[in-house]
Amino acid sequence: MNEIKIMGNLGRDPELRYTGQGTPVLSFSLAHTERSKNREPRTQWFRVLLWGKLAEWFGETRLHKGQRVIVFGRIEQNQWEDKEGVKRMEVQIHANQVYTVASQEPQEPSGSFFPEE
Repeated sequence: MNEIKIMGNLGRDPELRYTGQGTPVLSFSLAHTERSKNREPRTQWFRVLLWGKLAEWFGETRLHKGQRVIVFGRIEQNQWEDKEGVKRMEVQIHANQVYTVASQEPQEPSGSFFPEE
């Protein structure tokens, strides 16, 4: 089973684009910071992808840089070699549910979207 639920803040405004087949895809970076009493906070970055109706619904206007969200989906790790021959790695979350959180002290999600399949 490959499932993830993660809360964090958008690192940049989302970007809506379309695949060659016309499928909408929305992408944004998500910063998740772990805090512990015994050590310094540690931030991990993820690239979040929303597809189809979910991507269109959120579009480029419903989410913005700095906004706190809860993302549900599956996680993938992609590796490639850049133009200079350096090996790169990126962790992606393919989201199937997204909740916006109204405050910095999250209790209950303030908005959501469940696409109809």
